[in-house]
Amino acid sequence: MKKYILILFTLVLFIPTIVFAGRGEPPVFINYDVEVTNKDGIILTPNISSIDEVKIPYGTKLSIQYEYEKDNKLYGSVEYNDTIGMIEINKNNISLKNVDVSKYKLDNQKKVLVFGKGTYLYDGPSKIYDAISEEVEPGTVLNYNFGDDSWAFVNYKGKNGWIYTYTYDDVIYTNGAKVATYTSNSKLYTLKEIELIDSPITKNKINQKIPSLNEINYEYYYAKDPNTIYYYVSYEDKKGWYEYKPLEVAEVNNEDFVVDSYEENDIYEKPNLESKIIATVKKDEEYNVLATSVNDNVDDNSYESWTYIKYNNIKGWIYHYEKDDKTEKENINTPKEKDEKKEKKGNSSIKIISFLVAAIIIILFIIYTIFKFVKPKEDKK
Repeated sequence: MKKYILILFTLVLFIPTIVFAGRGEPPVFINYDVEVTNKDGIILTPNISSIDEVKIPYGTKLSIQYEYEKDNKLYGSVEYNDTIGMIEINKNNISLKNVDVSKYKLDNQKKVLVFGKGTYLYDGPSKIYDAISEEVEPGTVLNYNFGDDSWAFVNYKGKNGWIYTYTYDDVIYTNGAKVATYTSNSKLYTLKEIELIDSPITKNKINQKIPSLNEINYEYYYAKDPNTIYYYVSYEDKKGWYEYKPLEVAEVNNEDFVVDSYEENDIYEKPNLESKIIATVKKDEEYNVLATSVNDNVDDNSYESWTYIKYNNIKGWIYHYEKDDKTEKENINTPKEKDEKKEKKGNSSIKIISFLVAAIIIILFIIYTIFKFVKPKEDKK
């Protein structure tokens, strides 16, 4: 059991490093200052429901920490007199302080790709600011200079301003930005044949397929939510969007990552349990992790992965499977182990049935003996 825990712990440590290696930092939210201009003040709704609402008086200066949209209204998180909560952001309640853009410069190494409609250039890092340009044309690449969560300072058609870059569609941000973040020297390895689409929005197939067991480049990625990720990939003369599916591609690790094997593992020629076993990693031996593909199935508490490794100048794939049903954990690396697992379960069932049959026979024998040798007492007349 200890070795299985160590294996799982190692995977938890190195897989996030591999998955996000090489990606550029996504743009983040920039705080901005406001002043309460409503003569009657504004209401602060605390994040903790047990605390009563607070009225913030006219003339109070506040800093917006982040924003979210709900029912076509914009809200901001602020702190006032040690109470953190939300205020409604509109020009009837607050005035905006001009954002000092002198410290921001454009950087060719950081950029976003606008791939959908609805992106505008604003005068500041909030949708309460005025839009200062027409809609940014889909397909436009814009440079920015900082890593943040929701806004990027860019230049579009000769104008400097801010575009919304938070991509998630979730309970807080209900209308995610249609932009993809640039990343350099990032690659995927195809475990299966994949098919490309024209856009994360329309998802039309473009008759472009990339065969399995090939290394492909990607320049941009777009995350609609934590489980829905798109890559803009290129392979030979093919270019297009790919929607990520578990165990179809592996994220290539750009750094030299070495791990110790906590158990003996077979190395497969291809990421397929039916493929040829070309070598075996012994316990406590080292190997390089080149790429990893994970399927973390939350519904049935299972975890499955293929890891592409280099071991003694041999390149191949290691299979890993974990299932946690809260009463049992199993680790399966090879078809042989699967068969052994099934055989053990079958043998256990046979043993239980045999025990029950023997117990019934013994009980019947005891009852028979009692009735045969113990005579009932005759009634006295």
